[in-house]
Amino acid sequence: MDNSALISLLFSVLTALLATVLLEGLMMLVLFRNRRFIYYILLCNLLTNPAINIIIFVVSYFFPGAYYPVLTSLEIAVIIIEAGILKLLCEFNAKKSLLVSFVLNTFSYSVGLLLFPILKSLI
Repeated sequence: MDNSALISLLFSVLTALLATVLLEGLMMLVLFRNRRFIYYILLCNLLTNPAINIIIFVVSYFFPGAYYPVLTSLEIAVIIIEAGILKLLCEFNAKKSLLVSFVLNTFSYSVGLLLFPILKSLI
């Protein structure tokens, strides 16, 4: 892997993290009107977002055919991990934390699918 690939990876990870935190933070604010929850979303995503994006980058680099199964597995894992964090920090019950995590992650992933190709074409 050369320097340009590493720079591309770093840019992608930081862009994805920023976009995810903004989108999920805004959605959390709309849903609950609690600014403290935005901080919790930041904490969740600092733990999960860079890891998932780096793993997906490495998998797609070395095993391109495994991209979608790994992506699906990691997204499910992220929903479960973030639900656990939200349960603790927001004091949600398990069902509510899973639902909120699912909604937030589905929203940010869907918007990312639409926006990321546009951003890449501009750069």
